[in-house]
Amino acid sequence: MKNIGICSVTFREKTVEEVIRLVKKSSLQAIEWGGDTHVPPSDLENAKRVGEQTKESGLKVSSYGSYYYAGLGESFEPFLKTTQALQTDSIRIWAKKMDFKKEIGKIDEIEFQKVVTDIKQAAQSAQPHGISIHLEFHQGTYTDTTESAKRLMDEIDERNVYLYWQPLAYLSVEECLAQIKELGSYISNIHVFHWDKNFNRFPLENGKKEWSEYIKQVQTYSSNPHYFLLEFMKDNSTNQFKKDSVIFKNLFK
Repeated sequence: MKNIGICSVTFREKTVEEVIRLVKKSSLQAIEWGGDTHVPPSDLENAKRVGEQTKESGLKVSSYGSYYYAGLGESFEPFLKTTQALQTDSIRIWAKKMDFKKEIGKIDEIEFQKVVTDIKQAAQSAQPHGISIHLEFHQGTYTDTTESAKRLMDEIDERNVYLYWQPLAYLSVEECLAQIKELGSYISNIHVFHWDKNFNRFPLENGKKEWSEYIKQVQTYSSNPHYFLLEFMKDNSTNQFKKDSVIFKNLFK
């Protein structure tokens, strides 16, 4: 079975211990620990404890899901140290602060270059520690189209920088498949959920057909190591998570 797990932000209201128990019971393999509640940056003792608890439970820490926003000139050092304390070699960051008012695909050249500069500096500081940088793939940022994401990666041009992927709400299934093919060489981890274009959440069972196609496409066009990570289910429900995790695992059989 492929590396499959969950993003801890799915259950922000639950404790670290509760998240670990849920993942274990669902027979998933990994957790991306979020930097907003479970593993805030700079609390290195907590990060170390969470990393150890995860591994002692027989699970992997797929990545540190940070809220470092490139382009703000913020120091990357606290996020890097937290990633190390968590005992993972991957950190997810954002290609600008998310803004849903941003016109899809539009690039502010001055802001864009600030984002590029911050990500390059982050990548270069992480590289000696064997840590890779992964850009959140999200509307409201500079990874909101195939073209802007590709340009961003080309201008960053660092060997330890990758793209996450998730289906963007405004794209059709066919467009998503074409996007995976185009960006495949950059793609690492995948955030898995089933929403519509208005961000209404549905059971993963409703999206089995398209997710089966997405997974096959990723496996065809991305040779990078990657995790598939469940994120945000209908009603943030534990029962829905249990159902979704069964569907999720079956997609890899």
